[in-house]
Amino acid sequence: MLEFSKRELKFKYDGEEHTVRFPSVKDLSEYQKKFKEAGEDSTAVVVVDFLEKLGLKKSVAEELESHHVEVILKELTSSKKN
Repeated sequence: MLEFSKRELKFKYDGEEHTVRFPSVKDLSEYQKKFKEAGEDSTAVVVVDFLEKLGLKKSVAEELESHHVEVILKELTSSKKN
């Protein structure tokens, strides 16, 4: 029998621990749609909104470096099981 449960990603930023939940299929679909619709100047806003929806404080998401965001998004959208 397969059994699934919600997962969370924990990371530290400037010594403070933060937690975001892994996105549902619906979350990913909405994110991809908004990302495609956004102009190049708005993609950062879409990413920040996505991370906020997953539980990260907006103020923290806005402070992260672009590399940090890339790593977090890759981890959240990777098909590998943690």
